[in-house]
Amino acid sequence: MHNELGMTAGDVYRKLGVEGEMSMSRLKKEVGQNDVMVTMAVGWLAREGKVNLAKQRNGLRIALDGR
Repeated sequence: MHNELGMTAGDVYRKLGVEGEMSMSRLKKEVGQNDVMVTMAVGWLAREGKVNLAKQRNGLRIALDGR
C-alpha cells in the first residue's frame, strides 16, 4: 500500500506540474486512481509542503507550491 501511495503522489505531482491548479474532483479523474488513494496522496504532498490547498464553494483546489 505504501508503494502504491508513493506512486500515486508522484502521479498527482506530475499532473499538477503539467496541467496546473485543478479541483480535487478533476484531479481524481485525471490521475485515474480511486478517491481514497488520491486524497491520501494529496495529503502526503501537503504535509511535505509540495502543494497548496484552497477551499472553494463546493470542494477543494490543489496547486503545486510555487516557493
